[in-house]
Amino acid sequence: GTIKRGDDPIADSEQILKLLNSKKDESELTMCSDVDRNDKSRVCEPGSVKVIGRRQIEMYSRLIHTVDHIEGRLRDDMDAFDGFLSHAWAVTVTGAPKLWAMRFVEAHEKSARAWYGGAVGMVGFNGDMNTGLTLRTVRIKDGIAEVRAGATLLNDSDPQEEEAET
Repeated sequence: GTIKRGDDPIADSEQILKLLNSKKDESELTMCSDVDRNDKSRVCEPGSVKVIGRRQIEMYSRLIHTVDHIEGRLRDDMDAFDGFLSHAWAVTVTGAPKLWAMRFVEAHEKSARAWYGGAVGMVGFNGDMNTGLTLRTVRIKDGIAEVRAGATLLNDSDPQEEEAET
């Protein structure tokens, strides 16, 4: 879940409570974590995929975000690229069930997502990799700025709240 920062620490605390008490945001994070664990299980040693932090708060300059931290140990026959590719595209962007949702998006959206929901990152000479999703991002090409937006919709989503979040 994601929510706007407050104007001061007290307002931030109120926003954090609102976020942590949101059943919709908890459901969204649980769905994303379930798919993430499944994606990791394809490339990690059996039994090594674990949630090591549940619904933790991350503070950003303008947003408050809840996250689950999930780790797994890559199998010996896999590398950072295998780990990366096992998560393309992120369920945050596609929806679930993932393959069905990706096919639905391809068939029904009026324009390709292109860079939106992809990744930007770096690969070290030692094979380590660090990437992040291209969400809440501006792309500038030939002097034209492009901004794309989306929202994770669930059965109990409120249309006004989803619009406010995007």
